[in-house]
Amino acid sequence: MHASPLRQALNARQMQALERCAEILGMPPSILMENAGRALAKAALELAKPHSCFFVVCGPGNNGGDGFVCARVLASHGLKVFLTSSRPVEQLKGDALRNAKLCQVYTDIVWTDTLDLNQLRPEDLVVDAVFGTGLWHAPQGVEASLIEAIVLSRRKGAKVLSADLPSGLQADEGRADFAHVQADLSLALGAPKPCHFLYPAAMDCGKVLSADIGIPLAAWEAIVQPGLFLLEETTVRPLFSKRPQDSHKGSFGHVLVVAGSPGKSGAASLCAKAALRAGAGLVTLASSEGVLSQALHNTPELMGHGLPGKTALGLFHQELLLHLGQNKAAIAIGPGIQTGPETAELLFSLIAQTPIPVVLDADALNALPYAQLERLQSARCQPILSPHPGEMAHLMNMSTSEVQARRAEAAMDLARRTLALVVLKGAGTLIASPEGTLTVNTSGTPGMATAGSGDILTGLLVGLLAQGMSTVEACQAAVFLHGAAGEWASCQHGERGMLASDILEGVGHTYAEWKL
Repeated sequence: MHASPLRQALNARQMQALERCAEILGMPPSILMENAGRALAKAALELAKPHSCFFVVCGPGNNGGDGFVCARVLASHGLKVFLTSSRPVEQLKGDALRNAKLCQVYTDIVWTDTLDLNQLRPEDLVVDAVFGTGLWHAPQGVEASLIEAIVLSRRKGAKVLSADLPSGLQADEGRADFAHVQADLSLALGAPKPCHFLYPAAMDCGKVLSADIGIPLAAWEAIVQPGLFLLEETTVRPLFSKRPQDSHKGSFGHVLVVAGSPGKSGAASLCAKAALRAGAGLVTLASSEGVLSQALHNTPELMGHGLPGKTALGLFHQELLLHLGQNKAAIAIGPGIQTGPETAELLFSLIAQTPIPVVLDADALNALPYAQLERLQSARCQPILSPHPGEMAHLMNMSTSEVQARRAEAAMDLARRTLALVVLKGAGTLIASPEGTLTVNTSGTPGMATAGSGDILTGLLVGLLAQGMSTVEACQAAVFLHGAAGEWASCQHGERGMLASDILEGVGHTYAEWKL
């Protein structure tokens, strides 16, 4: 089976090109604005509480124009609407001016110079239409004051609906450097934007819904520049195929997991068991004798091979690991391993000689020196690197806070430098390719921020690789499956109460739900 194309989140430049193309094809901007405003009004009615009043706050551009349409449509339903424009009507231009003037004929619309918090009640709703995709600098002046007032209105209990994206965020960025609105709902107009899914900005977008504003299909087909792709169930499930009736364990690949050290046997067990749960036919765990005996006792389905010595992984392990990898379909190295002066040299040597996919995670990544990352380009088969933010900080010689502030850029930089596929874990896990493709995951829950969760993702990655998925397919399938399994575990145990082992159980339940 083949997955359908990934849905894109379009950046500001792509949206401008899309709308220009729509106009050439006969869809004028005035109709797009009318459709956007009506979609916004519909969303406002659905979000509002009974007996709500509607406070619509409009900026100076087309986003404000969408807000004026929304206010007019709400007033046409006989609803009480308070309308604030950041600029005098006579200073507006184009379709925004036309729609502002139309609002002036409605007696149910009360024009105000600012968002009056004294009139606003907890049951009311604020429509944020101050800024859209065109903001590239910190809000200033009247618009900055209105954004502050919208923030205060939400603190008073009012719901906030943002037109396209919360005002003050930059459409293309995951950063949230400027003062900005925190929305309960963002209605993405035409297409979702990168800020809806890239953290930390995504935290303040609330629930994100998309509205069709009438852009012709032919205009979409003309947008060929890569943007941010969304990892969703509809595109991931087709990556999995039904197993033939005459299947046997040899049909689904043999995995080698190199993991664990004294005190970190759990990482090895979780990773190896996740590879089995992913569907790999056979899994061999290579680890120290103590770790191995405990892991095999906990998971009798595993096979094991002891690693000599009680020291860190080094070059004296190379011959054995190359031998163990000879009949395997994929290898994972890193969870809980003990590292030393020769570990990096061992890893560089292994990937340069191993003709099968290798997933490097956890302490394998911590062993790699920043100055030598280009050596990963010599891999015989494209490796997968799956860092969490702390490991990414080590790899890129940054602080963890810097990584979190620019997650997309960090992932892309590492992928380009190493020619590896990079899976940057965390809220909205990112998959970056050396070619410049960036994909963000839409599944998962905060409850997955627990010890061992990353080890399970590594096991899923290597388990799916062993079954014949390409490196890109395995990354997409493993990341989404991991998040979906975490959602199931969260429903069963709560976000605070769930354990990584619950995610493992969730993998089986997700497969069952998908009838796999």
